[in-house]
Amino acid sequence: MTRSISEQKKEIAQKIKLRRKQLGFKTQADLASALELAPSYVGKWESGVHEPTGKNLEALLDVLEWQYEDLFSGPSRERKTITDLAAIIDRQERDMIALEGEARTLKAKVQEIGGNAKDRELLKKAKTISKELWDAFELFDEADWDTVMGIARGKQRRLEKKNSDQTTG
Repeated sequence: MTRSISEQKKEIAQKIKLRRKQLGFKTQADLASALELAPSYVGKWESGVHEPTGKNLEALLDVLEWQYEDLFSGPSRERKTITDLAAIIDRQERDMIALEGEARTLKAKVQEIGGNAKDRELLKKAKTISKELWDAFELFDEADWDTVMGIARGKQRRLEKKNSDQTTG
């Protein structure tokens, strides 16, 4: 049996609200702040008035630590719009370029001060992860979006954690 559009929107709204609470965002405003959006956006999503799209969808999935299917699963929700996917790829590409810039800066600092073995090892790992990110990005024409984006997001998070650990440590 096919679900109506209103049933689909209601299901999506409930998923967003439940996940928000699971991750410790007590209010819609808390989640909106993490997304750098007005609270009315989250309110409209959680009430089923609107669905997140484009860059807001990508940001929501990232903050909620979800894949596209986690939010839009269901028998009649198997669509992915070109706009949503293009926004994801644009953001991933910008993030990868920024991370590569950070890796170059780190390399220069390590070379300048000589760095210890730990610094050199972290730099080596950062270079490997950066290469893996670009490799995943280039798979776009050869694999489905879920695989590509899953690889890219995982690699990006690992590199961000490594960069964060190194700057604080």
